[in-house]
Amino acid sequence: MSAPLLVLVLLAADTEQVYRAGPFEVITKDEAKSARTVLNHLDQFRHTFGATIGQPDVKPLWPVRIRITPKQTTDLKLGRDAYEATIAKNTPVPAQWNRMLGEILLRDGVSRMPERFERGLIDFFSTLDVSGVRVTAGAPPAAVNPDWGRVHLLMVNDSYRGRLRALLFNLQQGNDAAASFRNSLGVTEAEIEKQLSEWMRAGPAGTTALNAKPVNPERDYLPREWIPPKVSPMEAFERGDYAAAAQAKPEWWAPKAKLAEAEKDPARKAALLEEAARLARRDAGLWRRAAEEWMAQNRYADAAKAWTAAERAAASDTERAAMKRARLDLETARADFDDNERRRKKQAAEDELNRLRNDELARIKRAEAKANEGLTPLAPGTKVETFWEDKTEQVTGALERVDCAAGRRILVVRTADKKLFRAALPLDATRMQLVGAESMTFDCGPVKKPLSLVLHYAGKPPLTPEAVKIEIR
Repeated sequence: MSAPLLVLVLLAADTEQVYRAGPFEVITKDEAKSARTVLNHLDQFRHTFGATIGQPDVKPLWPVRIRITPKQTTDLKLGRDAYEATIAKNTPVPAQWNRMLGEILLRDGVSRMPERFERGLIDFFSTLDVSGVRVTAGAPPAAVNPDWGRVHLLMVNDSYRGRLRALLFNLQQGNDAAASFRNSLGVTEAEIEKQLSEWMRAGPAGTTALNAKPVNPERDYLPREWIPPKVSPMEAFERGDYAAAAQAKPEWWAPKAKLAEAEKDPARKAALLEEAARLARRDAGLWRRAAEEWMAQNRYADAAKAWTAAERAAASDTERAAMKRARLDLETARADFDDNERRRKKQAAEDELNRLRNDELARIKRAEAKANEGLTPLAPGTKVETFWEDKTEQVTGALERVDCAAGRRILVVRTADKKLFRAALPLDATRMQLVGAESMTFDCGPVKKPLSLVLHYAGKPPLTPEAVKIEIR
């Protein structure tokens, strides 16, 4: 063997290899068989567990990383960027890992279900047996209990085999429990509980074969050189760089919740809390905080959705009842707000109308004042000359408005043939005569009710006549 080739072989033998399937990683230097066996167990567990709960692609938030080493650990513990554990070669996956993996998948990837079903699922899958592509479930755990028995009944009994998935999926969506039982199992929950009592008294027995994932470990689980991740979102989070942590792992809820705490914009704060709650799935407290933020902004539709989600995410009946009360109280607050908002808008409209009316009156008064500048008022007792003889002309119509411009008041009269006639009043009040009324003021602006009259004028053209006689009809 040549020297360069020998060095290459030595380096390859000393390099760690990783076998991957979905969120699972098994790392070893030279134990390929053990690595594939462990990986197949984890892969089949996720596949069958997801199929049972109606979530075929369920996965944990963090990868599950197992090392083949001489020394074995008992727990899956969250490290810097993965759930980690070690296992000795040629050793079966411990039942404790099954239990912990079920808890992780429920917590990280599944919406809340009734606790009795979640506990029963964990117990039921804790004894899962995987042998190649044969997966068997139903062996009793160390402590048999009704929660395990309920799942065992629905998984093993021929009357319900394969139908638990539909029930659990409906419960995850927050659907009515009575309807969910009836539609998925064809019986009521009370009937299931009665059968469970008989099932437990008889001593539940039997196992069931689950539909395994069709894999060939030799072909589908191939080794790659193990290169540890360079970026750890958790380390960024621990040093307070929440933006970097959120960018490195967008599906992680914790950095977004921290960013929400520091956010000054109320709408952005509520949106971040809602996003964090949606990712966390089961954190009713996050949903509650989002709902309260939306309520503070009078965003009641968004708040109602958040309270509903908080109710579904509640971990206990007590917490669920508290969230429901808050949602019902919201409806009262929303009705009060809507009522106040209607009154506010009505008052604002009235205020605007009054403002426009007052502005128009002020404009008219200003125009009148300007038009009155330079006019010589008729002194009391002044004799009005009569000069209306054959030289006068006349116009019959309705007075529509009085224009004020350049110190003059101009009468605008609409004749019977719909034409407008304009005639300015003389600056000298003695040159104007009123017939048919004792007195009349010609204020600037439109006439509220058109006034029928005959307008006599003499002298100059009608816009600036020498004299005017107004005959009121």
